[in-house]
Amino acid sequence: TYHLNQDLDTSAGVRYASVSYNSLDNSDTADNVFGGMDAYTFLDLKASYQIGKAGKLAVGIDNVTDETALVYHPWPQRTYYLQGSLSF
Repeated sequence: TYHLNQDLDTSAGVRYASVSYNSLDNSDTADNVFGGMDAYTFLDLKASYQIGKAGKLAVGIDNVTDETALVYHPWPQRTYYLQGSLSF
């Protein structure tokens, strides 16, 4: 996380996994198939802004590069989100 100023924070994250296997003998080597275990590297970005003492607003993008990966099931591709909160 990098604090641009008192109210604005930005952050970046990298999620990485190397190739793994479902079977005990590591015989499942097919990539990009349902039931397979792919290697992946995801880049995530987020910015949050403090609004007064009680409010916070954040926006972000997960999997910025829109990489496709399956870890038995498909991982979500690029995802945008908006988050708001109030503290009392």
